Amino acid sequence: MKYGITIVAVVLLLASFAAAQAVVTPPTFETFAGYSRYMANLSATNLLSLKSAVIGGLNGGNASLDFNLGQSKTFGIKADISGYTTSETFKGINVSKNTYLFLVGPQIKKQTGKFHPFGEALFGWARQNVGFTFSGGQNAFATKIGGGIDYQVGKHFFIRPIQADWVLTTFGSGKTNSFSFSTRANNVALGAGLGFTF
Repeated sequence: MKYGITIVAVVLLLASFAAAQAVVTPPTFETFAGYSRYMANLSATNLLSLKSAVIGGLNGGNASLDFNLGQSKTFGIKADISGYTTSETFKGINVSKNTYLFLVGPQIKKQTGKFHPFGEALFGWARQNVGFTFSGGQNAFATKIGGGIDYQVGKHFFIRPIQADWVLTTFGSGKTNSFSFSTRANNVALGAGLGFTF
């Protein structure tokens, strides 16, 4: 009986030690890169083809680096970069639009289990070029608020099946080739991709 109790105690101690070793420590840094679709609320007057070309959505990419704080790593600071472009030709005239976002801000993320939902509120700088083969562009303040969900597939890798953000850009109005446009807008960005933690 005495030896049986000793064996049970040793087994329980080893099991506790193994369970403690199996706990995955929340990451301090997270990187992400993926595809993103940007639906811009760009309005144009006097040329419906321009409006249909640029309001239909822009293809691009999104990359970010998160620095998670504290023991639980639930709260972090995120640096986020996105770039989008579209281009169409109408009767030999090229209509193009490029949008770039450079943002930073807080992120809150669940770090336990396999599914890791997160929310973010980012602020920073946006740049946009739009027009008929004319160079130059506008810089403006931008805000990106939203979130998504990550699925951990390994100790250092995760898949992000969906991320959705509301993006506010505060560009003013402009005019080129007798066509005026306003690019102060509410926009939506949808994306997915892969991440690495360390």
